[in-house]
Amino acid sequence: MIEVDSLETMAEIAIALTGFTGVVSVFGPRPSGGWVGPERLFLQALLNWSLIAVVLGMLPGVVSSNFEDPEKLWLSVSVVFAVVHFVSLAWFLVAVTRLGLSTFRRFEQIITIFGIPVGVLLVACQAAAVAGPLRSHLALVYHLGILWYLLISALAFSFMLFPRGGAPHNEGLE
Repeated sequence: MIEVDSLETMAEIAIALTGFTGVVSVFGPRPSGGWVGPERLFLQALLNWSLIAVVLGMLPGVVSSNFEDPEKLWLSVSVVFAVVHFVSLAWFLVAVTRLGLSTFRRFEQIITIFGIPVGVLLVACQAAAVAGPLRSHLALVYHLGILWYLLISALAFSFMLFPRGGAPHNEGLE
């Protein structure tokens, strides 16, 4: 059997983050107009991304009994991850484009502007790992992908902790 303890730990962290999200969204400070615009996008993104981290963090351990060759296992789960990551990134790009980057607060804009290219780079690394050039690093790229989803989920969670209130969108931390 392959070693999946680190992925399962990351999945547990994502589960905790999802739970905290529920608590904060119900009991925490809410945006004055409700969950609309960027707040709603980041709430949806946080839930999507943390659930992706949970499911894909558990996937290698769940399907490992069906594979005798670890490389075939990592190849199979990496194909699934690359597709899910591409769809998730496309969804986020479309949502940001629909809202318009100017509706985001300054720090949200900066994180989004830097985060999208990193997401694209990670999709490219996943494709390279599946297609061959990085084949010997399938497990590493997979782990980095899960870490990426934990990081962006945590960032989206932090945005929820600072609701907009009545301040203009382009100010720094209110």
